[in-house]
Formats: sequence, structure tokens, C-alpha cells
Amino acid sequence: MTIAVRAAVPEAQARAEALAARLELPLAADDVTAWVAVWVDRIELQAAGASAISVEFARGAARYRRLHGRMRDSQLARAVGARGGRTPFVVDATAGLGRDSFALAALGCRVLACERSRVLHALLEDGLARAHEDSQVAAIVADRLQLFSGDARTALDDLLAAGTPPDVVYVDPMYPEDPRQKAMTRKEMRILRLVAGDDPDAAELLAAARAIAPRVVIKRPASAPPLAPAPTQQFTGRSTRYDMYLGTSAPPERPSDD
Repeated sequence: MTIAVRAAVPEAQARAEALAARLELPLAADDVTAWVAVWVDRIELQAAGASAISVEFARGAARYRRLHGRMRDSQLARAVGARGGRTPFVVDATAGLGRDSFALAALGCRVLACERSRVLHALLEDGLARAHEDSQVAAIVADRLQLFSGDARTALDDLLAAGTPPDVVYVDPMYPEDPRQKAMTRKEMRILRLVAGDDPDAAELLAAARAIAPRVVIKRPASAPPLAPAPTQQFTGRSTRYDMYLGTSAPPERPSDD
């Protein structure tokens, strides 16, 4: 897959050059599958025939979810244990566009969002910087949402060495393409897969996470098989299921979701 960086407007040329150098990508290359479009005030991931993708924490779907999504009663909140006043420290091991990372932060959780794709991490950085400038969400992200560029297993090892392991590791592996999804969703997922690739090591990440955290949550399509056998609990919505596993050193009893 070929990807490049392009200045969307002449005024963003210097910023585009700096980003291309940092990401070690060609600048304004022809014949590319996808490209990072650099504007004066934001960056977007674009591909021919698809809508632009950016990280948005203050507007659009993230705003609606925060204001109207009844997050405290959501399956995500139940799965990570963010209930009854509890606000666990969560490592989002596959942050992607940061939608669930932000939702967890809005629930009051402290979140370390890990992304090993340098392009997606750059989008996350851009979205987080703009969120800090928005009065409605700045307080949510200021102390609760941090980013890590690289493999989540490195972040987990660092946290363990520092004596600050997470309460929960959250893993949202790349979904298999589903022809029943809306065309817009399928196009977005296809572009993200081109940029970030699949997650063939998701089962290894689950095992590593269970060795460190007392609770690990795997996000799956509702009809998909579990990533590993025998989840401790499952929280199922209309299209999405959260499989919760206890850590390998955790006690065997079933935790409450209240």
C-alpha cells in the first residue's frame, strides 16, 4: 500500500513537509492509494471515492455520544467496570481513531490510548490537540486521555515496570469486512485496514494483557466467535459484543458489572 502526505491548501505546505518527514512518507506523491491531507488547522486521511477521515472528539458522533448516548448505562461501561462510581485506569491497546478511548475518558476513566500505526497516531495527536482547545471537552481530555505511539505490549511492560499497571486492557481488533455494513462504514474500514493492517497478533496481545491486568475486554462483532475460548462474561448489544476475561493472576470468581 502506498500512502503520501499532501498539503490541502498552499498555506499548509510547511506543515505537510514537516509531517511527511516525521512519518517518513513521500510528499505529494502521485499514484497513491491513500494520503494524509494537511490543512492549516487539521489533518485528514483521504482516499479516492471515500469520505475524509479525521479524529474528532468535540464534534459529530463523539459529541452526540457524549451528550445523548447514556454512556454510564452502555455495554462498554459495564464491560470495563466503569459503574457505581468506579473509574478504572484503562489501556486502550488498539486505539484506532480514538472513539472508544474518548468515550472511556468521558466516563471518568484515565485512558492510555496506544496506536502502532504512525499515520493513525498522527491523526490522534491532531484530534487531541484540537480537543484541548475546545472548552466543552478540554476538561475531559486534559488529565484523562494520553497517547502512546507503538505496540501496546511495550506500553504495558513500561507500566508494569513503573509499578502502575492498568485496571483494564481494552482491545478492539480490526473487524473482518462485513458485507452487511453500510457502504460508508465499509469504505472507512477498508481505508483503515490499508493504513493500519489487520491485527493477526490480537490473540497474543490478549494473553500479554491478561498477564498484567485483572480485566481484559475484547470488542467483537456480535455474531463473531470469541478471540479466545471461555470469556468470563459477555456484554452484547445489537451489533457489538464485549468479551471480558479475568487476568491470569486474578481470582476465579465472576466480577459484578454494577
